[in-house]
Order: sequence, then C-alpha cells, then structure tokens
Amino acid sequence: MRENSETRDCLDLLAVAIIFSTTFLALAAYALFVETRRFRTVRVRMHTRRSLGGKLEILHISDAHFRQGAEAKLDFIRSLHETPVDMVVVTGDMIEDDSGIGYCVEALRGFKTSMGVFAVFGAHDHWDSILWNVVLDLGAGGYHQGPSNDFERLKRELAG
Repeated sequence: MRENSETRDCLDLLAVAIIFSTTFLALAAYALFVETRRFRTVRVRMHTRRSLGGKLEILHISDAHFRQGAEAKLDFIRSLHETPVDMVVVTGDMIEDDSGIGYCVEALRGFKTSMGVFAVFGAHDHWDSILWNVVLDLGAGGYHQGPSNDFERLKRELAG
C-alpha cells in the first residue's frame, strides 16, 4: 500500500512539473514570437489644470530593440512618419545590438515635428543583451550586462 502512495506522490509531482514547464514554455514562446512582433499605437488624451495654449501632440516610442532583420518594425515606425505630432519622445532600448543602429537612425530621422525628436537611452543601447544574462537577471536578480554596443556611434549617427 505504501508503494502505491509513493508512486502516486511521484506522479503528482511529475504532473506539476509538466504543467509548470509547459506554462513556462508557452509564456516564453509568446514573449519571443508574439509580443515582439505585436506593434501598436495607443492614443491617450490627458487633461491638465493649466492651459498649454492649445493642443500638444506627442508620439512616444519605447523599447524598439532594433537589430538585424527588423524590417517589419521599421516599416511600422515609418508608417507613423506622416502622423502630425509636435514632438517624438523615445525612451530607451532603441537597439538590441550594433546591427540595429542603421534601423534606429532610419526610423527616427523620418519624423516631421514642430519641436523635434528627443531620446533617452536605455541599458540595451549601451550593452548587447544575451539570453543567458536575461535568465540570470530573472533568477539571481540584478543586471548582467553583455558585450558593449557601439554607443558612441549610435549617438553620433542619431545626432548627424
């Protein structure tokens, strides 16, 4: 009778491990293959206590993570070039590695704004992200940087 109980406990543990592993793999697949290709715009209207003297249209772009093969992402951002905005604000992680610099520059140079394009750099603009470092970040905490990106070239080409 005791062997049956131990066998059942092992099978229960195996079932939990299979469910956990399947869930993890499904979430990882979604994160890698769906979310990274799901480009979208969201329009938000904000009301302030003070008048700004009219409407202020801001296009905010974040976490583009450009790298080699990012044509679909580049096409999406190009489609926004004709959107009338006063300014474009880009908040970090514009590139994933050096292969994304050209894509990033091309994407951001096409905007016609009345006030300009402004960018704040993120960690991925400085360092290439390696999948193992992401695993370490999630498991051990902290930030494990990969090889350096050519940050000076990125700044120079965006300013140029």
